[in-house]
Amino acid sequence: MSELARLAKPFPESLIQSLPGKGWSADYVSWSNVVEKLLATLEHPPSWRTLECFEAGNRVFVLVRLVATVDGHEVTCEATGEADGHDYLTAESRARCRCAALIGCGTHLWSGKSYRLDQALGATDD
Repeated sequence: MSELARLAKPFPESLIQSLPGKGWSADYVSWSNVVEKLLATLEHPPSWRTLECFEAGNRVFVLVRLVATVDGHEVTCEATGEADGHDYLTAESRARCRCAALIGCGTHLWSGKSYRLDQALGATDD
């Protein structure tokens, strides 16, 4: 099975947590679980770089770049994470998880019930 297909496999339910908001909730897995999956799946560890940090109102934003080799092809992606107050660590963690989702790791958490990437890549057990 390709690295991309293995990255696309959803995280087990036991690792998924829910983040409650005001009138909404979002599923997520801890940053450490994302790192474990990337390190266990990719032949070479990915490279991360924080590009920018800034504040707007009572929110902080962090822009992160991920460079990874997936199935022999170098992939670069960037994503922004945000958090309340001066919580730069949470904002950076969210940006890194969003970058990982752009290469298939944890994408199912964003797609919800409409997630089909694992099936398209032949990564299901069915």
